[in-house]
Amino acid sequence: MNLQLRHGQSGQRVENGHEVMAFSTRPHAQLLAQGFTRGHYSSVLQVGCTADGTAAQLAGRADRYLVIDDAPRAIERERARLICRPQARARQASIPGQWPRREFDLILLSDIIARLGRGELRLLAQRCAESLSDCCELVIFCDLTDGQRSQRLAAAEEIGNALGQLRQIQLTRHASAPGYLHQTILARHVAPSRRETFEAA
Repeated sequence: MNLQLRHGQSGQRVENGHEVMAFSTRPHAQLLAQGFTRGHYSSVLQVGCTADGTAAQLAGRADRYLVIDDAPRAIERERARLICRPQARARQASIPGQWPRREFDLILLSDIIARLGRGELRLLAQRCAESLSDCCELVIFCDLTDGQRSQRLAAAEEIGNALGQLRQIQLTRHASAPGYLHQTILARHVAPSRRETFEAA
């Protein structure tokens, strides 16, 4: 595993209370986009719906945008938001079991990772490793202000560690809005000798 950890910024954190408040109320889509390595993507997968309609805002940056979630009502709301985005769609699916058979150059993981057990997180990392095209990225963006802070931090760490066993990665933790985990994992080439890691574990 070639894991490089560096700290970056998706925005400037300041000490002045008024400036921090203005920064923290920016839409999630804007915060996410600040950390993207590209202006446009061929195919994007968002795992888990968000309450603020992030998909509808980010879909314009992709040729194809797919949202998957296991909650029927969340998918219904997402479909309504995406009505004016012909390149985007939302699909109900069990995560990580019902994984789309397609290659993506960007995968977004949301708060949904806190609902997964360790085995499911490792399988999720394997699915991501197999689905990401070479030199593409995985972004984790989670709310840390509620009672699931520790679960989400642990889940993100598990995914990063597991993904690093399958591909060479470079991880950046962004100094984004206070109270949120925002990190980007750049996935390099696949390590074929490690493809069976999870199946053997």
